[in-house]
Amino acid sequence: KLKKHLNASELATDEPDSLLALEDFYTRFHDDVFLYHSSRIVELLSNVRWGIHTYLQAEYVRSYVPGAEPDQPYRFLYPETITSSFARECYWALMNSARTQPYFPRFKVHEVMRRRY
Repeated sequence: KLKKHLNASELATDEPDSLLALEDFYTRFHDDVFLYHSSRIVELLSNVRWGIHTYLQAEYVRSYVPGAEPDQPYRFLYPETITSSFARECYWALMNSARTQPYFPRFKVHEVMRRRY
């Protein structure tokens, strides 16, 4: 059966070569737990990124001021408690990151990737 699948994947092999791939095949499809969970881990990390983005939207809307000056198309109103220049730079960078949505749209992995382990 493995030879048939390898040939269907355009990896033409004879039967002895197919047997050489058997150990790697078994490892990848039965023992590689991280590989199995990788798509689910990516989904969870994406959910964290979207959660941060959603959380920041209220502050972004509060602080964003468009068209402040001709050479500055927008600015942010800093919270009163942020007084140090370093904290203001961090706040500016954070609000700039909240201006656009995360690169990848929200997604869910298929149910089959959640059943095992």
